[in-house]
Amino acid sequence: MKRFAGMMIIAVLALCLTVTADMVFTRDGHVHQGKISLGTNYTVRVVAPGSTNVVTATNLLRAVFGPDVIAMPWHHIGPFGASGFDEAHDKAFLNEAAVDLKKEYGNLKWKEANFIDGMVHVLSAEPNSATYLYRIIHAASPITLDASLGSNDSIKLWLNGRLILNNKVLRITVPGQDRVRLELVKGENKLLIKVTNGQVSSSFYFKTQRRGAWSASRAVPTAGIMTWDGSFTPVQV
Repeated sequence: MKRFAGMMIIAVLALCLTVTADMVFTRDGHVHQGKISLGTNYTVRVVAPGSTNVVTATNLLRAVFGPDVIAMPWHHIGPFGASGFDEAHDKAFLNEAAVDLKKEYGNLKWKEANFIDGMVHVLSAEPNSATYLYRIIHAASPITLDASLGSNDSIKLWLNGRLILNNKVLRITVPGQDRVRLELVKGENKLLIKVTNGQVSSSFYFKTQRRGAWSASRAVPTAGIMTWDGSFTPVQV
């Protein structure tokens, strides 16, 4: 798998990625060479010429989606109830500077979610409550992403343990209500969002933009095989 990215020519045509026929894609037992159709569920096995090694999920994403930024699936936990809206927004219901996805809080535990970036997702109808969202973003080198956010109602955002957005407000979710710059470091970046609900239903919107980059909504490596367990939607920004 040496210099795997260099073995492919990538072109974007409608809703397909075109690659060289050196790669073998299998879906439901069928062999597909040359393209991956988007927006459907996949189990993909990729074999490089002269090798029986299966490309790992991370390497496949880097090779196909260009490479220097990989956003992993979201996890969420909540709702955490409070006596009022202010308390729900202000109170730290967990260690916000160092998230532990294995830790449980009463009957609440972290769950993985198929939240696709660029869409509004409903979280909870419990009034005066908070829901947390967490994901890892891998960067091959230091880079800045512009993030567009929306929330119902208030929102906080931490990057690598540092609070960079704190907006206590009552509103409905609209894309672009808040905008922040995510200064990613090389390697693993930890993104935490807290959405506080007032009286209706909480929801959130999140999308990053960087010229020439690709983002994958969901990708799960299983025993060396690439699995999209949900709709897979790369978006060029």
